[in-house]
Parts: sequence; C-alpha cells; structure tokens
Amino acid sequence: MKLLRILIPLVAMTVVLASCLNLVEGYKTKNGKVYFHTLSSLTGTSSFEVEGADAASFKQLSDPRFGRDNNHVYMAAGIITDADPASFQMMNELNVFGMSRYARDKHHVFLEGNVIPGADPATFKRLKGYYAIDQERAYYDGQPFTTNTTTLSLIDEYYARDTSDIYLMGTALNVCSTKNFEFIFPGGKSEAIGIDEPGSDRWGRDGCHYFYGSQKMPSDDYDNITVFKGSMGIMKDSRTAYMRGRDIRFDVNGEKLLDTLDLATFTANRMLNCSDKFGPINVFCGRKEECD
Repeated sequence: MKLLRILIPLVAMTVVLASCLNLVEGYKTKNGKVYFHTLSSLTGTSSFEVEGADAASFKQLSDPRFGRDNNHVYMAAGIITDADPASFQMMNELNVFGMSRYARDKHHVFLEGNVIPGADPATFKRLKGYYAIDQERAYYDGQPFTTNTTTLSLIDEYYARDTSDIYLMGTALNVCSTKNFEFIFPGGKSEAIGIDEPGSDRWGRDGCHYFYGSQKMPSDDYDNITVFKGSMGIMKDSRTAYMRGRDIRFDVNGEKLLDTLDLATFTANRMLNCSDKFGPINVFCGRKEECD
C-alpha cells in the first residue's frame, strides 16, 4: 500500500492537532496558489502551500481536509498518489468532527487517504461505526477480518457476527458457539466508562467461556462464574477472583498480593472498588491502601 505523501512533515502534525479540535479551515486560493489552513488552540493559525496545485481548477471536497484539481487529489498539503481526480469522491456522511473517513475512485477505496488493498470500489459500502463491506470481504477500520460476507451482521458499532465467529472491532473472539453467544448486560454501547459498560468492553459468554471485551477469561468453572457490572473486568468463580483474567491474589509478575480472600463475600463495585469480609482490596497491590 502506498501511503499518503505529505510534503511538509509539520503539516501532518498540525492537521492531527487541529482536526481533533474540529478546527480545520480547509483550502483557500490566493495569488494563483492554493493554501491549506488550520486553526488550533495549540498551534494557532497555520497555512501551508499546496505545492503544484492548480488554483484555477481546485475544489475543496465535503471533508475540508480533502481537495482536488484537474491533476491530483490532495489531503491537507499532500498528494494522494493513487487517486484519480475525475472519479474521486467522499463516501459517507461527515462525523462530529466534520470528517469523512472513506473515499473512493474508479480504481480504489481509501481510508484517510490511504488505499485499502483489494477493496472493490464498485461494491464497497460503509456500515455502522468503522465497519464496512464489499462483495468479498468485511473490514474494520480498513482491515479485512472475514470473507463470510453473506452471513455477516452487526450487533452494534463495535461487535459483529457471522456463522463462524463473533468479532470485536474486527478481532475474532474464537467463540465455541456463535448461536449461544450473548452479552451479560445488554445495552452497553451508550453507557459511560465506570458507570456500566463501555461499548467496546462488555461481558459476554458463549456456553464455554466468559469474555471481557476481546479477552477470553481463563476460568473453566463456567457454571460458578459471577461477573460484576461496571467493575471494568472483575469476576469470580468458586476458586478465586480475577481482574481481566489475572488472579487478583497475584500481581502481573506472579508475586503474591493476598494471603486471604473470602469468595463468599467478595464483591466489586464500579471502577475496581473491591472488598470481602476482611476489608477493601486493591486489585493492583492487595490490602494496601496505596501501591508502592
């Protein structure tokens, strides 16, 4: 894949900073030249000449980061080298930042100015979130993840399924049963982090294992698992308690954190707030109030 050629390295950094603040002003022509303008609280007003652009035929596209003339397509002050200016078009509505991630011409599909290898511009279409599909493959954020396009369906903007697997942002969970897969707490996509479940990190199960986001929990004690809503990945079974798959009795290096853990009274509230009958538990440093 040929990457977008940015003529001035500083342009790329400025566009990222300004775009995050929705302060891309776009293109302006002056004295027969084309300039790309940004306005940022971090960098102030910046202007970059689009070298070689034909001011007479230049047009800004619906996404103000993109423009074209009779010879080239541009993103910021750089040329998209593989783009055909006559057929190039933005593909979907603008997001809250005034940007459109996908574009296509008669030869290619583009994500943020970069060619998506193998994508078919004639059949490519955007789905919900960062998901997209053409006649042969499904994509998440421009990366193909399955060829089973006829049975693909989106659960929400983060999760998808086909007859072979469940996917989180294009990553296969490797479930034992797509039919039996379910979320423990429905409706997580609109709930805030630490309040219930963020959309991309939800508790699920497939009849064989529990999942937190894309992570398969290591417990084989399926029938005795309890998960804690809003806890950011804490669960227990009949043997121990876990924080995103790690036994909380030990740290990430295998050093012991807890000598005692009462599972009958163990509970976890929001934001990693854990306790049992012996008192509060810090999942990173045991019974200590603060980690070393």
